[in-house]
Amino acid sequence: MQALLIIAMISIISAQNVLRKNYNQKTGGEGTYMFLGVLSLSASLFFAFASGFKLHFQLGVLLYSLLIAITYSAANYFAIKALLIGPLSLSSLIGAFSLVIPTTFGIIVYNEPITVWYLVGIVFLVLSIFLTNSTSEGGGKVSLKWIIFSVLGAVMNGLFSVVQSLQQKSFDGMYKNELMLIGLLLSAVFFFLMSYFSERKKFKSYMNHLWIAGIVGGSSGIGNLCKMVLMSLMNLSLIFPLINAGGIIVTSLVAIFVYKEKLTVKQYLGVLCGIITIVFVGL
Repeated sequence: MQALLIIAMISIISAQNVLRKNYNQKTGGEGTYMFLGVLSLSASLFFAFASGFKLHFQLGVLLYSLLIAITYSAANYFAIKALLIGPLSLSSLIGAFSLVIPTTFGIIVYNEPITVWYLVGIVFLVLSIFLTNSTSEGGGKVSLKWIIFSVLGAVMNGLFSVVQSLQQKSFDGMYKNELMLIGLLLSAVFFFLMSYFSERKKFKSYMNHLWIAGIVGGSSGIGNLCKMVLMSLMNLSLIFPLINAGGIIVTSLVAIFVYKEKLTVKQYLGVLCGIITIVFVGL
């Protein structure tokens, strides 16, 4: 069962990165707030259907749901902005480094074992970030703005996973659907309000491409449910390296062979070091 869930997660992560990039290309980055609003709403609907609309709420879940809304919204906003101005392969690579946060959290808080390989992985992480910080050809230039968006997206995605883990540990694996449904609905409301105030006059320029957001949102719901199930079956320090390593490999192959991104030699080495990071952190 664990293997199937991990394969599903790898496929979902790769597809989401590619679809976000595809949306940006089709719209020129217009309608970001509406895109994220539809994405969040679609993901929330998945959890409503998954629960059979039989939801049980506890007051304590609401605080976690608010934190989910904040981290989920920020992670998705920064991620799509990074994909707008930077290459798919490198944006996905930096995004995959989000695993360092829940993995380190698991070691510190849950006393999960720390190994020499984990420390070696951190060294390769620093090396990977250094190597990828150069100009690429074909996939967009690597700029300070791209670095900021990519890093913030990774950090918020890592914190998002930490919040999920804390809630699952606190409630003995219960209220998965409730946690995500409330959090995602709050996220959707926020983005729809932002879209109304800043994007409503440009609606025609991006409305025909919002179906992409629906697919990304639905797959996000499935992926998050798979992840929370895995959290109850495996250590955090093992889950995220497996998922992210597979995701970055698949996404990089799509970026290179489908989007024809051409990286510098240093950046190719950076991607390789990134994959090594992800693998070593989980050993």
